[in-house]
Amino acid sequence: MGAAGVALAAHPQSGTKYRGFTSEKALGFSAPVSFRVSGDGKSLLSFKYSSLGCFGGSDFSRGEDPFTKPFARRRVGSINVSRQGAFSIHGAESTYTIQGQTTVTTTTVAGRFTTARTASGTIRFTQLFMGPHLTINRCGPSKRTFTATAT
Repeated sequence: MGAAGVALAAHPQSGTKYRGFTSEKALGFSAPVSFRVSGDGKSLLSFKYSSLGCFGGSDFSRGEDPFTKPFARRRVGSINVSRQGAFSIHGAESTYTIQGQTTVTTTTVAGRFTTARTASGTIRFTQLFMGPHLTINRCGPSKRTFTATAT
């Protein structure tokens, strides 16, 4: 009789910062993801990721990391963590406006801690791009995977 595989719950390290990358790449750079775990270990604080979005971008100089640009940064905020080390949030909105053009990104994050020092998951987002001289454009959902480790 074989032993049945049991998935053990992994819990994050309280008060620890995690950093990593999503599956999105551009010009030789990878898109960052980061968050920190609350002191009680029950939530992720300041969850952020970068993306060029579904509209992309091509106006960058060689050697310039496009993911560091303000328009590429997405702030999701706080996400609750279950006893099993899973976390998710649906419908988190972030907005960026430049020169009268506004991009509203709506994000869903789902993931789990695979060990106390590593989390992985999926980021899905849709975008609405609008401005006074633009037709409203919608795109998505787009999907990125991510892995982050304790620093």
